[in-house]
Amino acid sequence: MSSVHFLNVGKGDCTLIQHNSGRNSLIDICKGNYESPQQVDSIQEMFANAAAEAAERVKGNFGMSKKTTNPISYLEGIGVGSLFRFILTHPDMDHLDGLDALMDN
Repeated sequence: MSSVHFLNVGKGDCTLIQHNSGRNSLIDICKGNYESPQQVDSIQEMFANAAAEAAERVKGNFGMSKKTTNPISYLEGIGVGSLFRFILTHPDMDHLDGLDALMDN
């Protein structure tokens, strides 16, 4: 059975389709140049971050836009080593930011 992965890349798009044939298609890429935030330096910073996330949840946002995924790291993490097809829906940066990093990998 094919699988479709909708990646949380913030204000952009990235969708992976794993076909029954074993081939993989990626539609758009955003946050391919994204690096994970640094680890917190202190327990105070950790509590401050947790309080800010709790405040977002009260608003109904759950802070998901702050927990974005680097698509390249995601692909590596689930064992996707190659793509059969890359589809760019249109050339806006929220759909192709990281294409260069994808091609390098």
